Amino acid sequence: MIDVLYFSDKAVKQKLFERVTGAKKLTLVTVLPPHRAEGNPGDRDPFKALERDFGAVVDQVLVVDEGKIEGMWRDPVVDVADALYANDPKGAYAAARGYFFVLAGEAKASVKKSSDALADLDRLEKAIEQLTMRKRPEVGSNAKTDRRAAYKPGAKTVEDKPAEAPKVADPWAVLGLVQGAPLAEAKKAWKALLVQYHPDKVAHLAPEFRQLAELRTREIMAAWEQLQAESHDD
Repeated sequence: MIDVLYFSDKAVKQKLFERVTGAKKLTLVTVLPPHRAEGNPGDRDPFKALERDFGAVVDQVLVVDEGKIEGMWRDPVVDVADALYANDPKGAYAAARGYFFVLAGEAKASVKKSSDALADLDRLEKAIEQLTMRKRPEVGSNAKTDRRAAYKPGAKTVEDKPAEAPKVADPWAVLGLVQGAPLAEAKKAWKALLVQYHPDKVAHLAPEFRQLAELRTREIMAAWEQLQAESHDD
């Protein structure tokens, strides 16, 4: 089973936590960025192939960030990852930025995400095989080679390279902090700024001011992502 949740849904965080804590079957969770928000994500690989080959033992929850202003202040996957890896910041970061598996509210494994859907599929299959002791059905002796050959440039099953978040000249300044402040302080400032530019705060303003608020929100998000990435590169 593949469930699709959306950032723009006000109840997305509650729904995601309910799915994670109530997962009676091994469940894969990941977030999809705006450039992958069109259409039905479940019709794409690696998700389609996983449902076909492991649907009996694995559910999937795809949390889609449509890039809409209604959902820009929400980050439900990060919230869940933080809760699952409460004493492991690096583990939480890896889970939120990649794929992670849960069962009955307990984290089981995380898998790194890339721009290559087939490479991701291979890594996810290996993780599932280890967690469930179930092998992917093979069709012919050269099944893996044939599957790689099926991914041709321009095919719908090949994901375009994700657009990178825009770099900001001084992420500390964007968040109103001095350079080198603790990451926890940066996170607090990031959340406070997102609340300040919440759509409800600017709904009464003219369209041009709402657009400026959206641009400012994107800058704030980019600054926080940049600081997170830099802190984990150290």
